[in-house]
Amino acid sequence: VFESLTISGIGIRPEATLEILLNPDWIVQFGAGYRVGLAPTAFRVKYKNNDEIERSATALNTNFFSGVTLSVGISFAIPGISFGEASAKRDNIDY
Repeated sequence: VFESLTISGIGIRPEATLEILLNPDWIVQFGAGYRVGLAPTAFRVKYKNNDEIERSATALNTNFFSGVTLSVGISFAIPGISFGEASAKRDNIDY
């Protein structure tokens, strides 16, 4: 029984995000991207009895590490703690 499996490889992940400012406190975000994971270059298996196997992964000629990512997010700005000169200036902001 193995304790951990580590796979090393090169990947590229281009992505784009659109942010819409609804008002000064609310932001809605939409994102999309694609991850290209090239074939692994090395792997390491660690067993529970502290034995380790580390090898080159040239035999693993797979591209299962690619895929599409989609994201949606909402951000809300929480009002800051009032103190000092900065809070006096913030309180004068007219939305």
